[in-house]
Formats: sequence, structure tokens, C-alpha cells
Amino acid sequence: MGMGLFISENDIVDFDFFRPDNTPILLCKEHVKYELEQIGYENLIFLEVGETIL
Repeated sequence: MGMGLFISENDIVDFDFFRPDNTPILLCKEHVKYELEQIGYENLIFLEVGETIL
């Protein structure tokens, strides 16, 4: 417990896609995920986020 990745909403407010420093992980906001799923892309893997801290 107490481990994980924390990204401040203030740090990504202007970005739909973002990447944590020194990682190969490309992340996107929930509305982007929805749009990509609606388009029908099949070569993407979406992982669920854990808890969201507001």
C-alpha cells in the first residue's frame, strides 16, 4: 500500500496524451480513450486506472 503513480491534474490540464518521465508508458485522458474506442481502433490496449484522488 502507498505505492503507485501520482500525476497531478494541474500538470496535464493542457494535454490529452502524456508520458511520465523516464517511462515508455503513454497515457491519455478518459475522453480520449472513449473517442478512440468509438472510432474502432483495434491495436490499442487500455489499462484501467486505480483510485483517483481529487
